[in-house]
Amino acid sequence: MIHIGTKFYKYEGNAEKADIYRVVGYQNSETVRLRNEQTKEITKVDINTIKNEYVRIAIHGLIIVNVVTVGSGKYDVIFSLTRDKEINAKLSLPYCVCRQGITDIHSQPFTVNSGREYYGACVSVDTMPAGIDFDIMVACEEVHPKETQIVAVYINDTLDSILELIDTSEYDKILNLLFLEHLQYVSQKYGQMYYKAKLETGECEGYCNTLRKLLELNSFMYDFCRGYNIYPLDFNLKDYDKMALPDDYRSILTCILCKNIDKAMVLRYDHDISLNNITKDYALISDVNNDLYVVVYTSSGIYSVEQNLLVDTYSHIRFNKEKYK
Repeated sequence: MIHIGTKFYKYEGNAEKADIYRVVGYQNSETVRLRNEQTKEITKVDINTIKNEYVRIAIHGLIIVNVVTVGSGKYDVIFSLTRDKEINAKLSLPYCVCRQGITDIHSQPFTVNSGREYYGACVSVDTMPAGIDFDIMVACEEVHPKETQIVAVYINDTLDSILELIDTSEYDKILNLLFLEHLQYVSQKYGQMYYKAKLETGECEGYCNTLRKLLELNSFMYDFCRGYNIYPLDFNLKDYDKMALPDDYRSILTCILCKNIDKAMVLRYDHDISLNNITKDYALISDVNNDLYVVVYTSSGIYSVEQNLLVDTYSHIRFNKEKYK
C-alpha cells in the first residue's frame, strides 16, 4: 500500500539530480495525486506507473489520527506518531500520542499553583512520567475506522507539511464541541467576560477548538523531534548551508551536547544525505524556520556546563510555554 505522504524520486531526462515527489492524496483506488516537491505541480499518476518508474523513499514514520469513543459515549481525538523503529519491531504502541480528552499529566506543578486543572497532553515513550502506564494515552472504548487517517512522514517534515496531508474538518468539529462544552462549564464559575475572552482564543484550560491548536499548545513537534534525536533550536541557519556554524551557535551547542565542539559544519538536510554513512559526530537541528540541518562536528572531551548557564542554554530549545500562563 502507498500511504498518503509517501515520497518518491525520479530522474527526469538527463538531469543530474532527481526530482522528489510526494503522494498528497488519492484520486481513486488506482490513481494518486503526486506533487513535485520542487515545482509544487500536482499530477494524477496511476499506481502501476509509480511502481515501475519511480523509486520509493523509505518512510521515517506514520501519523495516525483517530476518532475514538471514551466513557459515557463522548468522542475524543487521538493523534499519534509511530516511528519506523516501532513499525519494524512490530510494536503495538506508538512512540508519541497527543490527545484532548485526558488530564494533562505534565501540569501538576502548575495545578498546585493555580488551582486549575489542565486537559489535553502530548506524551512520548521518552517523556512519560515515571509510574504512569503509557497505555492510558491510547485507552478508549471504540475506534471509529471511517474517521481514521494515516499519513507517512519524514524527519524533515513540519507541522504544516503534516497537516496539509490530513483533512482535519471532522477532528476540528469534535474538538470544537468538547471545547465549547468545557468552556460553558467553567464559565459558570468565572463569568461571561471569561467566556467571551476564551471563545476568542479558541482554548480553555487545555481544551482546543482545532487539531492544529491542540498540537501546537501541547508541543507535538517537540516530541516528534525528540523521537528522531533532533534538537529544535532558535538558531537561524538559512544563510549557513555548507558553511561553518557561527561561534555563538557553536557555544550553545557545546552546552547542550556537553562536548567541547572545536569545529562544526552546517548542511541542509535532504533525502540524498544518508545519515548512516556520516562517519563523524553530528547533531540534527531544526532551526527557527523549521528547516532541518545536519551539523557535523569535531570535539575534544566532555564539557561541564556551569549551573548558572543551564537556564540560558535550555532557553534556546523551542517549546511552547503558553499553556500554563
